[in-house]
Amino acid sequence: MKRIMRSVLVAAVGRMLLVIGVYAAGIDGEWKMLREKSSGIELYNTVALKIVLTDNAVTIQQTWGGGRAFRDTVTLPVDGKVHTAAVRDRVWPTNVFMGVRLKPGSTRELSARWEKKGETLVVTEKYPLLVSQGERSLTTEHWFTLSENGTILTWKQVRSTRPKGSMPTYTFTRAD
Repeated sequence: MKRIMRSVLVAAVGRMLLVIGVYAAGIDGEWKMLREKSSGIELYNTVALKIVLTDNAVTIQQTWGGGRAFRDTVTLPVDGKVHTAAVRDRVWPTNVFMGVRLKPGSTRELSARWEKKGETLVVTEKYPLLVSQGERSLTTEHWFTLSENGTILTWKQVRSTRPKGSMPTYTFTRAD
């Protein structure tokens, strides 16, 4: 009986890992934003993503805008643990006209994990912002969800400062 249960458990875990691997591999690549299906972006008007998966890590490159683009690249283990990255630029690309900026020289805390059986990559980011009232810490959860057919990627930014229904949401199609 134990042998049968062990075989069933091994098969179930193997199937789950296969499904997670299929979704994870699908999120890999270059993505261009569909402006008509995305939240507005001040100044930059668009954002492109390049996502590279290796073993148990992910590299996410965000390119905001065209000619005078702002780029942010981070590589993280997908282990749910908190890792740090230096803040090198003051640009907070989602809201450049609000008088809100990042604090160069400070550190942001990031973690990455898979959700929904591997079809959603969640990156949690905590960073200091400089606002007119001084410094404030903000946490943003970035939800990258791949469509079932693997052709559409949705990026939702969940912030504690926004009501549930008003989160910035960007929709992408493959660029490669």
